[in-house]
Amino acid sequence: MRLLLALLLALSFAAPAKATLKAEPSIAYDTLCLLGILSGDPFYVKFYPAERERWWNALPPEAQQAATRIVARFKRDNGITSASLTLWYSTLSPVTLDDVLAAARAPERIVDAMRPLRWWNEDSAASIRETAPDVAVVIEALRKAGFEQYWTTELRPKLQTRAQEIEAAAQGFDPSQMIELALGKKMIKPDITVEVMFYVNPHGISLSQQNYLASPDWPIPITISTALHESLHPPFEKQDPKLWAVLNVLRKDKVLLPRVEHHNKSYGYNTFEGFVEEDCVKALERAMGKRLGLGTDADTEKLFRMSDDGMHVLAPVVYRLLNETNFLDGKESFQTWLIRLVKTGRIAPGKIPPIEGAAWKPVD
Repeated sequence: MRLLLALLLALSFAAPAKATLKAEPSIAYDTLCLLGILSGDPFYVKFYPAERERWWNALPPEAQQAATRIVARFKRDNGITSASLTLWYSTLSPVTLDDVLAAARAPERIVDAMRPLRWWNEDSAASIRETAPDVAVVIEALRKAGFEQYWTTELRPKLQTRAQEIEAAAQGFDPSQMIELALGKKMIKPDITVEVMFYVNPHGISLSQQNYLASPDWPIPITISTALHESLHPPFEKQDPKLWAVLNVLRKDKVLLPRVEHHNKSYGYNTFEGFVEEDCVKALERAMGKRLGLGTDADTEKLFRMSDDGMHVLAPVVYRLLNETNFLDGKESFQTWLIRLVKTGRIAPGKIPPIEGAAWKPVD
């Protein structure tokens, strides 16, 4: 209760809102997340053992085979099924299962909508095309098995209640203000929508319409912090060769590189560039949250230790330096700041320690 009161107090002193943080449940995205669980991947089934068994046994053999093929296709490229499907299908803003089915039956609409966006990737487009017929088969089978009625009557009321609590806590909060300050540019669409999902654990997933997926189980301060987090991707110009010419020196770090190359691929962040981006966003999110009263240094230390088995070793270094240099005073963009700190050796090989107490261990 004290934490929630502190959150409300901090948010009440934010500048007059020019953007809003909304929250709502969505059967479209929740069902797409369920598809990643149905194949039986133990990484996800541990969060939903009864749900997986219930809906898997309700599917006919052809739908079971389709669900297995969907996950196998995304895993082929070390992709995350739920994150990949929801991101790409979000380009068409589906609301109902009919919307999802219409998209799956015309996957080129999805591909065309994604093509001009920053997430575009030809390999991912191929995955969307290949899995679309199976997505339609599984969703049709789930509907015939009564999933739509189950979600509407059993899950939606609880998700809606949590969505209302999130909106109430964030009332008057301008989520664009610090994001624009950090990135050094205006957000095209400043409003943020939190899609409260039952089947999303353990991920927070960013979508294409300035919205993201969150679990109702997360504390409200974490949910709002994660809204900041997902809106910060990417925190720099990902295609700028000058940026990576500077950051590539971090490949020489003997703590960071093993975590990039030998972590559990189910967590994502399976390239050096993707790993660095995620760690930078984690650090920015926590620095902003601290200033807004959403968490303390101790909260952040615990989060870094627990998140993805504590593999994100770059994040604590960036977080500490963001605070030490008063980055959020707004004197430079994050990309300029990051390049400067790497060039001056404050972020450098040999200066990235492991996270004490983390469970991380190398995975081949």
